[in-house]
Amino acid sequence: MIETENILIVGSLVKDIIFGQEKYGGSAPVIASNIKGLGINAGVLSVASRDKFSQEYLEHLVKLGVNIELILTTLDELPKCIVDKTDNKDTDSTWVDNGGHSALDEYNLSTQSLQNYPYIHLVSCPPGLARRLANSTKSRLSYEPGPKVLFDESYFDYKVFEQSDCMFFNEEEYTRVSAVIGVTSPLELIDGSNKIVVITKGSNGSDIYTSAELEPLRIKAAPIKQLIDFTGAGDAYKSGFLAGMVRGLDMPQRAFIGSLMAAECIQQIGGILPVDYLIGLRHKYM
Repeated sequence: MIETENILIVGSLVKDIIFGQEKYGGSAPVIASNIKGLGINAGVLSVASRDKFSQEYLEHLVKLGVNIELILTTLDELPKCIVDKTDNKDTDSTWVDNGGHSALDEYNLSTQSLQNYPYIHLVSCPPGLARRLANSTKSRLSYEPGPKVLFDESYFDYKVFEQSDCMFFNEEEYTRVSAVIGVTSPLELIDGSNKIVVITKGSNGSDIYTSAELEPLRIKAAPIKQLIDFTGAGDAYKSGFLAGMVRGLDMPQRAFIGSLMAAECIQQIGGILPVDYLIGLRHKYM
């Protein structure tokens, strides 16, 4: 293992309840688990709860090889994301915060604990913590405001963006942020810098913007046999992209691996991909 292949994922632990099934969720631990399966050292900075589900979740992360030293147990109950099918056979989700975002925003940050991570990814990270992390680390940052930005524009912090190498949005999130800050193209966000802006587009794949090209790199979505659930698909894509970034793969290869992982994710329930699948992907493409 190369010493620089360490990435810290900052965000929430969540209990997903998908079609009545309890699953380990939350973008940060899901991304970290998938990245670890691809052979990259990954840790999580988050808050957990004192209940049985949370403790079993932490034990599962340890079993997968994810570093949990920066997960603090401060909550009585984890946040919950409840996904159900609607009458028209689509899915709808309900978020129950249980104090998770405020507890994470108040995380007592030790800058010394960040030194082992040359890469840090902030996912749906509360604004206060995101700003403190950006101001206190020399690590390479990647950043995504996540779905909360649709309702609270403070979840996109321009100062954090300025210090980040890579930015992730889905189409809806990008539309919201671009309206808030008044840009008409992702290239305006990049503004001639070396930043990367990635916009995921579901079945339409993903677009990757850099200052080197006037048009985005367009990556097709990988084919699937059966659609089961979309939960975690974006996290799976970012897992592959970030692992490829840490490993030094070129842009098309990062996005290609991410698209394969997203396709695999939507053919199962839950966002953490099977270890055997990830090992096979690693041997074939990384």
